[in-house]
Amino acid sequence: MQDEYRNLDQFFAESLKGYCEKPPDDAWQRLEEDLLAARRHRRVVLYRWTAAAAVLLIALTAGYYFAFITPGHQPNDQTLSQVQTPATGQPTQPVAPKMDITGNIPEEPTQTAVPPSSEGFTDMISRTDIRQGVSSGALKVSEQEGATPQLTDEIPTGTPVKDEIQKEETPAQAAGNESAEPAPMEKQVPDLLKPEQKNILTGPLTEFTFEDRPEEKTTTSRWSIGGSFAPVYAYRNIQINAEELPPDVNPDMSYYNDSEEPMYSYSGGVDLTVQMKNKWAFQTGLYLSNLGHVNEDVIAYEVEGEKDLMKTSSSTGMIRIITSSLPEEFVDNSVRRDSLTDAVYISSDIRQSFTYLELPLLVRYSFLDKRFGLNLTGGFSPGIMTDYKAQFTYEGERIDLKNENDFYNMILNTQVGVGIHYRITGSLSISLDPAFKYSLNSIRKDHSIQYHPYSISVFTGVRYSF
Repeated sequence: MQDEYRNLDQFFAESLKGYCEKPPDDAWQRLEEDLLAARRHRRVVLYRWTAAAAVLLIALTAGYYFAFITPGHQPNDQTLSQVQTPATGQPTQPVAPKMDITGNIPEEPTQTAVPPSSEGFTDMISRTDIRQGVSSGALKVSEQEGATPQLTDEIPTGTPVKDEIQKEETPAQAAGNESAEPAPMEKQVPDLLKPEQKNILTGPLTEFTFEDRPEEKTTTSRWSIGGSFAPVYAYRNIQINAEELPPDVNPDMSYYNDSEEPMYSYSGGVDLTVQMKNKWAFQTGLYLSNLGHVNEDVIAYEVEGEKDLMKTSSSTGMIRIITSSLPEEFVDNSVRRDSLTDAVYISSDIRQSFTYLELPLLVRYSFLDKRFGLNLTGGFSPGIMTDYKAQFTYEGERIDLKNENDFYNMILNTQVGVGIHYRITGSLSISLDPAFKYSLNSIRKDHSIQYHPYSISVFTGVRYSF
């Protein structure tokens, strides 16, 4: 029985081996619908929570507004304290409001009729009692600065006027008062503000604008010195004069453009900047730059009558290759001769580089001169050629070659760039200066091919101002 089960399992295993079920045609559609439904559900839940949070925020804001901000709940600091009369019949001391006090006692203003209401009647009593207390000498103010109005213990029962107070004082009493300690000056509290006036201003407020805020200003130093280094993308622009080409030179410009490629090199140096006027500055310094190109797919021709000598044409002129000066391994592995065309194919690149010592003469205009600055630079960068090299590269070693053409020692470059700097401290800053340079003159003395090198570089440097 067990063997039958085993045979049956083996039968199904062999029969269904490699079998796969084809999914329904609408499987992807149903899967997409399920995913969309799940996304819609999450979106609805998010909307509900957002609406609940908005409703809660509105409720809290409305409660705070009606509890603390509405005029009905604001305490009025300018209302008068009402005079309460206890059971003994004696009025309590009126509380004088805190405000500025004038020097003389004004005349008693005429009382106006008050509507028959409890609040108005109480307000009229309070005003009358305070004026009576002040006119009778009950309210005394010290001449010392910062003193607050004080009320005397006695409250007059009558309402004497200003003339009667002056008549009651005899000349003898006046002389005694002058010889003794000077009595505190009686000062009258000015008329109270009307109930509808809410604020008391002791003086006009100065209008405040955004320009009144003290703005952080960074002082720009007149002199600054810096150093920078940049990777360089170098290439050339050529123009061919076919009439002046020698017979062994290819007159087709496309040949040089196809066989020559840009090269990556370096540039770096120090600069000195002088601030001239406002946003203008002058920049100079000393920089070492490396220009040139790379010859790929080198095709050379053997020179008749000269052993081990080959020549190849480039946009800088004819380059001589002496096979006897090359390593034997390089000749065996990289040099291949074509018996039909007498051409020699060399599976190695020739790197031609020109090294210049440049003296930039640039003018800089600053669009933004704060902690973060932005400027535009332009001018000339003349240079002197210090070195020229045409080299094979084989297993990390450079093999020098000879170029038969002569070059001018001077080069005149135009330079434009955009500079970005960030001031770390008052004197120290870092900068990022992309620049483009193009040679106005051809570096070849042979005018059959005009060779104008150019470069694109991104200088990164540090600058110190003093």
